[in-house]
Amino acid sequence: NPVAMKSVDTILKEFFSPGGWSRCFDNVYAVEANIPQELDLYIPAAQEELYSWVNGPNRQYEAGFRIIQSGEWGDYDGFYLMEGDSVPVKNYWLDVILGEIKAYKPFAVLGAQYDGDKWDAFYEDIPISLLHHTNGNGIYNTSHPLLERLTGQLEVEAPCPYNSIPYDYRMSQMWVEGTLGIVPELA
Repeated sequence: NPVAMKSVDTILKEFFSPGGWSRCFDNVYAVEANIPQELDLYIPAAQEELYSWVNGPNRQYEAGFRIIQSGEWGDYDGFYLMEGDSVPVKNYWLDVILGEIKAYKPFAVLGAQYDGDKWDAFYEDIPISLLHHTNGNGIYNTSHPLLERLTGQLEVEAPCPYNSIPYDYRMSQMWVEGTLGIVPELA
C-alpha cells in the first residue's frame, strides 16, 4: 500500500530527526500486520449494515499482540497500543506510563476508560461492558494468561458477527460475561 509506506517513511524520518522520538526510544520498527487490503476495513458509518466494518483495527490488534508475543522483534512481554487519532498532550507522558506499569503489575490490560460527557443523556441505558471497557489506547501484557485467552477468542470470532464489535469493547464484553454472566446482545 503506497499510502501506508509513505506514512512509515514519514514516521521514520521524524524519529531520526534532531529532537525527534529517538530521544525517547532506542529504535523503531515498521512491522506489518499483513491484512489484505480488501479486509483492512474501518468504516464507522457502515456499522449497522456491514459486520466487518471494524475488521482492520481488530486484526491489527491481534497481529500486534502475536508479533510482540513471538519475540521476533525483541524480548518484550507487552506493548503500548496508541490509536492513530491519539495525540499525547502531557509532558513526560511516557514516564507516566512506565510508572503506571510498575505500580499496577501484574495486569492483563492497563488503560483508561471513556471519561467524556457524550453519553450523559442515555447513561442508564449503556451496557456495563461498554461503561467499563478500557479504550483501545492501553498497555497489553502479552504474557498474561487472561489476555491470551481473550485474544485467542477474538481470533476465533473473526469470521463471526461478534467481529462487528471493536476489539477493546469485545474483550470487555467477554470479561463481563465470564465474571457476571451478562451475555452481550448483538444488534
